[in-house]
Amino acid sequence: MRNKDDALLQSLVFLRSILQYENQALKQRLAAFESGQKIQDTRDKHNTIVQALNLKNRQLEAELVKAERQAAAQYQNWAVIRDSVKAECKREIEQKNKVIAALNTQLESKDAQIEELKQILTSRTKMVY
Repeated sequence: MRNKDDALLQSLVFLRSILQYENQALKQRLAAFESGQKIQDTRDKHNTIVQALNLKNRQLEAELVKAERQAAAQYQNWAVIRDSVKAECKREIEQKNKVIAALNTQLESKDAQIEELKQILTSRTKMVY
């Protein structure tokens, strides 16, 4: 029975030591909160994080503005190139249409000459026979 009592006593002493240690740790944490130091440290950490995030946000916003400007400039450059190519193609098409019209006129003239020559040939053939 004595061994059981000794074992129980040792367990209680051990638990008491653990509880005293935890109590001391909690008293230190409470003292830090009551003094305001822990709250101030937490605020300082929070403010540091917020400042870092705000800085990163401003950097990203600046990059976004820069990218938007670059995209607008590229779009403008492509629009100028597109308009230039479009105008050049339009001029070429107009020139080719003029050439086609001239060739059609020549073709009609040649067709008329062929018809005239056919009539002459037909009339001469009739004279020969």
